[in-house]
Amino acid sequence: MTLPDDVQGYERKRLSQHAVSEANWFFLIVALSLVNEVVPRLGMPVYFVAGLATTWLAAAFAHSHSSALGSHVQAAGYALAAVPLLVFIVLGLLARNRYLWAYFAGIVLYAADGAVFLLYYRDYFSAGFHVFILYFLVSGVVAALSARSLRAGALAEPEPVAEPPVDDKPSSNSLYPH
Repeated sequence: MTLPDDVQGYERKRLSQHAVSEANWFFLIVALSLVNEVVPRLGMPVYFVAGLATTWLAAAFAHSHSSALGSHVQAAGYALAAVPLLVFIVLGLLARNRYLWAYFAGIVLYAADGAVFLLYYRDYFSAGFHVFILYFLVSGVVAALSARSLRAGALAEPEPVAEPPVDDKPSSNSLYPH
């Protein structure tokens, strides 16, 4: 069943907007990861479960080895902690522009990050929250794929509809007189 052009256009636009909206989760991940890096430096024992575990590992390495190896190692560790954040920013921007590979790469990287929380930190709550966010990222992929299939369907040439044959003779079996 095909939808009328106006309904199909509306649905395609709605799905595209949904895909863009779900790509914003990449930016939330980055923002919460940044807060997770700044707040402990202020002496507050607070963290957000949606942040990246890989930034924690790099920053923890830099912080723990800075006294023994010098401030250069600490700076390198913090620069290394910034790499995943930059990757997620770029993936978010690309996903907002409907590059599906960016969504897929982000999903794989965020799932791997959740595995770090689960296997290295044994933080089940953070790993579970990663699954929660992954649901929305996958929802964005589904919306983008659906919008793409509607766009492909709209571009396809519709098959001509054959007109039924017209019979000029009245039927002899007719119940109604002519």
